[in-house]
Amino acid sequence: RVRVNVTNNYTLPVDVSASASGTTYRMGIVAPGIVGHFVLRRAMLASGGMVEFVAQPAGTEPAVRSGAMLLKEGDVVDFEIATHLLGSYAKVRP
Repeated sequence: RVRVNVTNNYTLPVDVSASASGTTYRMGIVAPGIVGHFVLRRAMLASGGMVEFVAQPAGTEPAVRSGAMLLKEGDVVDFEIATHLLGSYAKVRP
């Protein structure tokens, strides 16, 4: 399992998804001020483990992207959505 923790410090809810090898998996919505906990589907790692996370705020705000991350079973991803979207980041913990 790869666990994904999404902390939403932005003022709007964000819709979180994961993309790998042309496949997109919608993980769920995280409300403002909340930490969402998700588990990435194993099939997302089948193509070598390169996964990108995307958080789309409600409305017309631009999406936040984690960039491609090399993941393996047991990793934990912390994806933080900042109050200013440009300050958002993601990191992997083994």
